[in-house]
Amino acid sequence: MEYRFKKSSRVFLAEKTTLSYVLRTIDEGLERLLTADRQPVTGANDIAVYEAVARGEQKWFEEWNRHRASPYYGRLEYIDHDANDMIEVVYISKSQRSLSFRDDTGRIITVIPWNVPVAKMYITHRSVSDLWDLKRVTRLVIQAATLDEVTDLYRDASLPDLEDTGEFIESHMFEKSSGGKLADIVATLQEEQYDLIVQPMLESLVINGGPGSGKTEIALHRVVHLLHSQSLTAKQILYLGPSAPFLRYVSDILPSLDATDIVLHDVATWVSSYAGMPVRTQMMYQEESKLYDPAFVDFLDRWFPGYLEEVAEQLGPLQMEFVVDSLSGKQTRIASLSSRDLTRILASAKSLSHGVELLRERWTSVVETALIGSESHEFQATMSQAGQRFTAWLASAHVPGDMNEIKPLYSVVRKQFGISSPLSLQGTWGLADALGLLYLSTKIFSPQQHYALIVLDEAQDLPAVGFALVRQLLTANGSLTVVGDPYQHLTDFSQPLSWETLAQQLHARYIVLKDNYRSRAKVVQLANAAHPAGIEQRARRAGGIIHPPYSLRHHAAEKLMHEIERLGNRYSGQIALIFANKIPHYLREELFALQPEPLKMAVEPADPEGYQVIISTVKYAKGLEFDAAILVAESATAFEPVLGGAYQLYTAISRAREEVMMYGLGHTPLHYQTIYESLCHE
Repeated sequence: MEYRFKKSSRVFLAEKTTLSYVLRTIDEGLERLLTADRQPVTGANDIAVYEAVARGEQKWFEEWNRHRASPYYGRLEYIDHDANDMIEVVYISKSQRSLSFRDDTGRIITVIPWNVPVAKMYITHRSVSDLWDLKRVTRLVIQAATLDEVTDLYRDASLPDLEDTGEFIESHMFEKSSGGKLADIVATLQEEQYDLIVQPMLESLVINGGPGSGKTEIALHRVVHLLHSQSLTAKQILYLGPSAPFLRYVSDILPSLDATDIVLHDVATWVSSYAGMPVRTQMMYQEESKLYDPAFVDFLDRWFPGYLEEVAEQLGPLQMEFVVDSLSGKQTRIASLSSRDLTRILASAKSLSHGVELLRERWTSVVETALIGSESHEFQATMSQAGQRFTAWLASAHVPGDMNEIKPLYSVVRKQFGISSPLSLQGTWGLADALGLLYLSTKIFSPQQHYALIVLDEAQDLPAVGFALVRQLLTANGSLTVVGDPYQHLTDFSQPLSWETLAQQLHARYIVLKDNYRSRAKVVQLANAAHPAGIEQRARRAGGIIHPPYSLRHHAAEKLMHEIERLGNRYSGQIALIFANKIPHYLREELFALQPEPLKMAVEPADPEGYQVIISTVKYAKGLEFDAAILVAESATAFEPVLGGAYQLYTAISRAREEVMMYGLGHTPLHYQTIYESLCHE
């Protein structure tokens, strides 16, 4: 039971007073860092800035300036056994900086970050044995620096019944809801989500989560938690998502948690930048599907040692003869590296370039040993000659020097793996080929950069070689977080055989999330019925609307626009018109011709924010969510269980929070009709 206090109650008025003290304290702190015209003090030589940085107040200003409108969202009251069983009261904030002060009555007011251990009691509503005895959990809704709601979510049995205290309250059952578009889940975290977010840095995670399970929110909040708790920098974090629109859709969570410097990359753009060439995500040849198989990674791993042996064979032994003056007269000395030395040193290296450096160091050591007892001028001259000799010797093997010189080598490897489809060394590459090139490059060169934390979001369509690549990019003690739903992949070949096996390969902990916090029960039931493997999610929100399929044989655009307007009047969030593979050009033109004046509609926009209606294919919509989804089968095979259509249908249905319907252009979608009728029959 939750107890929501009326705004005239003593509890509400007391919390309103507390908020005024917090705001006053924040304002006083900000005042010290503002100029006369109310701007933040700036300038490297400004003494105020220097002093503020020295006191740590500049960071304090940046965070509380962002959070002033909503400085906290929860309150905990508990007995602290480490503080002589004193009753403690703390407020929980999204800020990463604590705030503690005394009010005018001498009472201590403390605001703590959301990811400190004691804050977990806000989620669990449970005491921590021998440490804290929880007495009360309160939700506080503050918007525009104004208190809107005070609600007790938990009250210990030892506390008096509120109805007996004369307080003005309204009571009803408490339900944690999704709260809309990828809501900031800090204030509504579930315990399983919190536990995954605060896992230690060394714990890598593979999270298999269905639609609406909070997997993306977990990944984003884990980034923020580790950023602050491990004192990482933004450059030490690599976050890869499926597309630029998806990342723009979710990126507003990070600034609210003081992680404004984190850059989210979509896989294709990041790979294109890393490889130095344009990358396409779609396949052009069926043979390319082989590149998604883990066998391709195994082949590269087996091929590379043989390549090192070829390099060693091309180089051959390195030998240099020179004359030195010694106490016993002139002597002829020889410095040499045998073929056996070459093979052993290259095999022990992390990459070919690392092996070359080891060879250079070994050669330098051998020459220096041979020069023991020589005159200093002879030593310098001979070492210079030895360096030139090494460079000329290395050139004989044609060791790749940059990415362009690896491309022909990758082409050879690709053919040896059994792929004969064309590969243009100067053109646009498929994603799997580009990732394969980069993985090979990490074996030739050391990676351009290593990361302490790598996150792969919506990773179900990532080729196996992509997972192998990111392992190469991790630091020795780095952490990897992989999240996705293997049954939302859009092509049969891109699905990892087993995400549990994937976790084993990545030396990561495997977690399955089974609850859906986003969609209402009817929508979840429909998605469950469409699930390619029959796996069921548990709906955490009741209600929802699903419709039988219809055939649009005439006036399709008019009928679709009618439904769009109806849904727009019913819901405040976005509406999606989702096609399987292709948006018919004629239908798109007719829809925009019928578009009402105030309605903002776009076809797969680069930034989906700001539009009431999104028209897209399943590929674009993947990872996004909408109040209602209108699915349109543009052909008789669209969304049918052929060529990945079953995965497309499951993915498309699960984009909706409240309502789902489906149309066929000139036909009735049979697979959807079957699953809909099965639900009605049940």
